[in-house]
Amino acid sequence: MIPLFNRESLVVQTLESVLRQSLAAAEVIVVDDGSTDGSREAVARFGERVTLISNGKQGVQAARNAGMALARASWIALCDSDDLWEPTWLEQVARLRSAEPEVDFVFGNFRHLREDGLGRSTKFDDAPPGYWYRTGRRERPEGWVFDTCIAGETFRWHPIFPSATAFSKQLVSRAGAFDLSLAGKRNEDGEFTIRLLYEARAAAIPQPLVAIRKHGESVSSDQLKLLIDEIWMLDFVKQNHPAARPYHAMIDREIVRRTIAGANLAFVAQDHELARKLIKSVGWRQRPMRLHLKNLVSALPGPIAVPANDLLQRLAERQ
Repeated sequence: MIPLFNRESLVVQTLESVLRQSLAAAEVIVVDDGSTDGSREAVARFGERVTLISNGKQGVQAARNAGMALARASWIALCDSDDLWEPTWLEQVARLRSAEPEVDFVFGNFRHLREDGLGRSTKFDDAPPGYWYRTGRRERPEGWVFDTCIAGETFRWHPIFPSATAFSKQLVSRAGAFDLSLAGKRNEDGEFTIRLLYEARAAAIPQPLVAIRKHGESVSSDQLKLLIDEIWMLDFVKQNHPAARPYHAMIDREIVRRTIAGANLAFVAQDHELARKLIKSVGWRQRPMRLHLKNLVSALPGPIAVPANDLLQRLAERQ
C-alpha cells in the first residue's frame, strides 16, 4: 500500500520494485493525496497491476488509512512512494510468518538511499550497545522473533520505518489506524508503530531488504529535526497512550536525554533561541555543567553570543 503525493520522478521506481517481488503481492494499492504533478499519470501507466484511488488532499495518515481499508488481503505491507524493496522482501516476510504463525507484525532492516548511492551501514547497525539483547530476540533462520512486548525498548531507540513493515489487518483493528489528528507531524508513523507493538507478536528480518530514500538535508540539521520529532512523539505517547504507563519513567529519561542532545546541536548551529527553549525544558539539576554555560551564552545579545559561542566550541574541541 503506497501513499502518493507529487512523486512523479520517483514513484515509477518504487512501483517497479514492488511489482518485481519474487513473491507477488496479492494487490498493489496507491492512494493519491492530491498530487498536482504527473504522479497519477505515471501510476496509471502500470494499468490493472496497480489499483489507483484518489483521497483528496487529506494528508499521509488519511491516505494510508484509506488504502488499508480498501485492501482485501489479510496482511498489509506499507511502502512510501520514493522507497524501494529488494526482490525478496515479501517472500522473506511470508517465510517468517509461515515459520511463526502467531506473528502479526514484521519489521525489517534497511539502508538509506541518498543522492550519492546506497549507504553501506544498515539501520540495525546503529542500535545502541546491548539493544537487541534486551529485546530478548529468538533467532530463527527466517528472522528474529520477540516473545515479549518490545514497545518499551523502542522508546530508547526506534528501528522501525513504514516502508519496512508488514502487519495483519486484525492487528490494526485492535490497535487502531493512523491518527488523523497528527497531520503534519513527521513522526506520526512512529506513534502508529508503538500502538501496534503494544498489541503485537512482533518479529524482525535482519537482512537489509528495503532502501529508504533520504533527501538533501545536512546531517546536523537532519539529526536536530529528528530529535525534536522524537521528543514530541515521546511526550505525545506519554500523554495519550494508556498502555505506556509502565514506561513513564523510561520515557521521561529519554525525553531529557534527547532534549540535551538537541540543545547541544542547536547551540553548535548557533540557533540560540531554540537552544534556550530546549534547555529551559530540562530541570536545573539534570543539566550538565556545559549546558548551563551554553544557556548563559545563548541568552547574550546576538553580537556577543556568536563570538562567545565560537570560543566555547573551540575550548571544547581542545579538551
